[in-house]
Amino acid sequence: MEDVGSIEEAGAVYVLDHVGSGWIEQARLVSSAPRMGDEFGLGLALDLDTLAVGAPFADQKGAADGNVTVFVRSGSSFDEQAVLGQPTGQNGAAFGWAVSLDGDNLAVGAPYYDNGVGFGSGAVFVFARTAGIWTLDATLMPSDPEAQDWFGYALDIDGTSVLVGA
Repeated sequence: MEDVGSIEEAGAVYVLDHVGSGWIEQARLVSSAPRMGDEFGLGLALDLDTLAVGAPFADQKGAADGNVTVFVRSGSSFDEQAVLGQPTGQNGAAFGWAVSLDGDNLAVGAPYYDNGVGFGSGAVFVFARTAGIWTLDATLMPSDPEAQDWFGYALDIDGTSVLVGA
């Protein structure tokens, strides 16, 4: 049997709320399938009651291709709504390194993705939520890709605009 390590070695996210004059821990979230080295929590985005958590080295479809878990707050708890994977399952893409939410739109960076010009050229995947279901809306790549550009290393989404760091 393979050693998956402890949940702590896979990563965790702590939700803290400001109450009165201090902060209290509201929730501690972990992956539903934790594995040592997933880096669950490396990418984080919160918009109102929706939380997206990146685990860029999780094994979703391929080896260390990454995933993003979407949680929805219900009262004082967070319920898992979806686990999104990088559509191609490309090994080592680091899908979830960076995440950004705006309403029902989620942008996910995969800076190690090879978009045909070499390792680390990068890509950003944009998902849209309708009636609680997340679907891939677009795959964004630079107009002048090169290996090791790390497109998607940092990003932000606001309305109809996505900003991508490379």
